[in-house]
Amino acid sequence: MSPPRVAKWMSFDDVDRLGEVRDIGGWGGMMTKEAIVARGLRRGGDWHQSAPDGVPVFDDGAVGTFSCRAWGDLMAAVWSGEDGRGYGYMDFYMDSCVEDAGMALSS
Repeated sequence: MSPPRVAKWMSFDDVDRLGEVRDIGGWGGMMTKEAIVARGLRRGGDWHQSAPDGVPVFDDGAVGTFSCRAWGDLMAAVWSGEDGRGYGYMDFYMDSCVEDAGMALSS
């Protein structure tokens, strides 16, 4: 059995409109790195919580809503490995932190 994969992205506010859903937020264990890398996603927790497409929706119906700190931790884990650089959660805590870390914001 393969792990769930990100099927689409939606807004943080729209998650409430889904009704009862399984939320894997707060930790990154089931988040597929491939979806973040394929999208080139380098954004902060403020973007995750306010963008119309900032929340991953998995193919099994689960969603991933994260605190800004947890989002930063997830992004740091993904991009540290990809970039061969030691990022911390604060590098992705807010969009301004991403830019302060020397990265361009993805669209």
